[in-house]
Amino acid sequence: MRVVKNKFSLLTETLRKPAIASMLKSIAQHPFLQELAAGALSFDNFTTYITQDLIYLDVYHACFERLIDICPYDDHIPILETLKAEIGHERHFLWHWLSDQQPTLPQTHINIATQNYTRYLCDHINMTYAHGITALFPCAWVYGKIAHILINSAQKDSPYLFWIHRYTDPAFDSAIDSHHYLAESALADSRNKSLFSHELTMLLTRGIELEKDFWAACYRTDRPQALSA
Repeated sequence: MRVVKNKFSLLTETLRKPAIASMLKSIAQHPFLQELAAGALSFDNFTTYITQDLIYLDVYHACFERLIDICPYDDHIPILETLKAEIGHERHFLWHWLSDQQPTLPQTHINIATQNYTRYLCDHINMTYAHGITALFPCAWVYGKIAHILINSAQKDSPYLFWIHRYTDPAFDSAIDSHHYLAESALADSRNKSLFSHELTMLLTRGIELEKDFWAACYRTDRPQALSA
């Protein structure tokens, strides 16, 4: 679902900062993603990533449920419901892909990077709607940006080309636009002035850093660690 962007541009202007562009370039050059595009990434690294992503998406989905509960804007609710449903479809797709590759799925534990990222989301989703919708934004936005960078150099015989195509699909771009609209609208509300300027930049850069850490941990195949209570 594509929505018409409103006239406010606080989020847009922040995303255009050179520091953000530099972070994206650094992520795109990470060996995990370069090898994914080249088809050289080990199967173990990729399946480790998928299993951790499934854990992450469980929390991400729950965060959207929480946003729907606390959202103060009636016109946001249908868009949030659509985004939540799309996350559910993504979980379903990844689970079936992994099941096809490994009919007997191993017991999965959360690694440190996934734990840090999901805790970060939960912390902000329990602050305000504006904090929550903004903290959730970098995930899909970074995926879209990175996939659009990688598609230009991806090998046509890469076994992971489906991953790049998935996140360069117009439907995924549309979902990012919808999330962008929600965050931009919330930030334009005068009641959310605490998120203006410096704090907004910190929220976005931290989310982008956590995305990079997530892929890096899967590339290292860090020893998994059970989730703390």
